Amino acid sequence: MATNPIRGIPPERVAEWERYGVDVIDADLRNNRPPHYVVGPPGTGVQAWRWVKYKRAQDQAKAERDALKREQRARERADAERRDQQKKPEVLTLKPTLWGFGIDLKAAWSQCYDWWHSRKGK
Repeated sequence: MATNPIRGIPPERVAEWERYGVDVIDADLRNNRPPHYVVGPPGTGVQAWRWVKYKRAQDQAKAERDALKREQRARERADAERRDQQKKPEVLTLKPTLWGFGIDLKAAWSQCYDWWHSRKGK
């Protein structure tokens, strides 16, 4: 079981860093110039680095999940479009007409035409 990387950091300190944001805390740790957002007893800087790494890993994992979801939605959309294109219209339909059924002449002609040309290719 993986241990929590921010275990041992006081919750009020984490809440303060959350308020400032990960970019501000990261910049403060890298630059070491005023204003200082990471203040406290010795070891606070190490805790802050652990928190920054933890937050960056969370952001990266979220970005990867979002990218996978976008790819999946795009695949599903493409599959749906492909199914719609492959779906042939019905030639004989049971619609309320004078005789109880209808014939789609355009679909019948298209299917006969496709059959005739596929037959010639064999």
